[in-house]
Amino acid sequence: MEPYMLKFIKKLDASEIMYPHLGQDFIYVLEGKLMVTLDNSQSIYIEMGDNYYFNSKIPHALKNIPNSLAKML
Repeated sequence: MEPYMLKFIKKLDASEIMYPHLGQDFIYVLEGKLMVTLDNSQSIYIEMGDNYYFNSKIPHALKNIPNSLAKML
């Protein structure tokens, strides 16, 4: 697993782009609130201090809610 930080800027919406890849994803929210959508069917909301782990072979997308700055590891 390779950790990295992602910053979601205000009003950025890439939630329609579903992205599968090999491996596993672990998300830890450092700031803000995110919507994680898996396979165009299941959406969950996670916020600062929350984490989420899933098989990244499942197509997925992330969106900052409510269109404000968000950071995640």
